Amino acid sequence: LKLPLLARFVAVMAWRDAGARTHAFQASASLLHNNLVTNGTQWVSVANGASSSVDPAKIMFHAQDQRNVIQLDGNQPARVMQVRFVQVGPAATWVFVVCSELGTHIYSEDGMRIMHFEKQAEADTGEVVHFHRGIAAVDSTIGHGTVVCIGTSVGSVLMLKAEPPMFSMVEQLRSPENPGPVGDVASSSMLASIASVHDSGEIIVWNEPTLQMAQQIRVAEIPIRLAFADIMLVVGFNNGLIRVWDCSQLPAGQGLSLHVEVASHARWLTGMDVVSCGGRRMIATVAEDTILNVWQMSETNEVSLAHSSVVTDKLLTGVAFLNAGETGSLTVGVTAYDSDALFLFEGA
Repeated sequence: LKLPLLARFVAVMAWRDAGARTHAFQASASLLHNNLVTNGTQWVSVANGASSSVDPAKIMFHAQDQRNVIQLDGNQPARVMQVRFVQVGPAATWVFVVCSELGTHIYSEDGMRIMHFEKQAEADTGEVVHFHRGIAAVDSTIGHGTVVCIGTSVGSVLMLKAEPPMFSMVEQLRSPENPGPVGDVASSSMLASIASVHDSGEIIVWNEPTLQMAQQIRVAEIPIRLAFADIMLVVGFNNGLIRVWDCSQLPAGQGLSLHVEVASHARWLTGMDVVSCGGRRMIATVAEDTILNVWQMSETNEVSLAHSSVVTDKLLTGVAFLNAGETGSLTVGVTAYDSDALFLFEGA
């Protein structure tokens, strides 16, 4: 079978019942959206405890030459909501950010040193448990250097000024319409914009220089993940759709325009990653339908399928381009619920 695009992907690591497994985490991955992240050299997945009131979450680091586990805030029980690597400061230093029911912990790149803790400020009431979720970093145009953006369960986005090893709150973005818990946050220094998606179906784009809302879009689906690909905003939804909005007119004060919609999966989308490298812009998605799909964006921002793999009898929960900063071949990693394996797919 000849695949139609530049990247021709073949599996280099099979599932456990099919043979070789060369990478394994120290515990099974939890059923957590986007449960695989990387900074290019380390790969991280989360194993939440069976009960957040009893068992501490395990955050599992894996690299070619080492494996490490950290437990959140001195083994204090709390459910992790999202993890991500971001680069901050003039030296583009990698830090590792963990959002949970406690708030946000910012660690050194290897997860061994806590640099900052931003406590979750809302009081839990009855059955409502508050949390932080959504992580991005953007170069500020208003004198704050690099800002780490954190989403909250009350719908706001916290902005933390990053001067490693110091971090401090400088602003809070909040829609007057109370759009509900933040699901994810993305940023674009190119467009001087911050975007958030919400469990209510809201997609909000903020103008970073003015801290004003540039556009608010309401959709019927639940957004699971969003990311900027140059001037395009890519959003993955619970029903398996990918939508791509053109953001090129944002600097001129105009709104987004829907460019393309792709039916990427037949079941609930559980993970998405977007990368721009080596002149290519690629999207990887996984879903409850046990399928990994890899997509390529053309120069005209059309989206077409580059590769698809069925991972039999596994509920996929995370996907990431593991060598996104390198040129040449791309490697896609996939995690699955109740499995300690990291499955690799390689493309030329």
